[in-house]
Amino acid sequence: MVLYRAIAVAAGGTLDLVHEAEHMFVQADGDTVRALLSEALDVTIGAHLEVSGKLGDSDGFVALRMIGGAGRPISARMERLAAEQCVRITSDEDETALLFPARVRAGVDSIT
Repeated sequence: MVLYRAIAVAAGGTLDLVHEAEHMFVQADGDTVRALLSEALDVTIGAHLEVSGKLGDSDGFVALRMIGGAGRPISARMERLAAEQCVRITSDEDETALLFPARVRAGVDSIT
């Protein structure tokens, strides 16, 4: 997040992310989570100078919703990766969203 915030600020914009909970544990492995988060940030920050996001629980999923919309489609490779891990990913001109299946709080991998 720090790198993407720096990219946004260098272009005169902002990246703000609100965490609704201290820890969010997901079923996907850490590399998958980082790859999908990077893709979501890439498509959103590439299109908008001011991006806001919210990370929280959503009916058994850990949801990251980024307001600002996509500047390009999510790559087919990232869509396949998401599908393999049962991660829902959507992106349009208004919002980019990732829904990760949540793990019971005793899990190890966290996206925070």
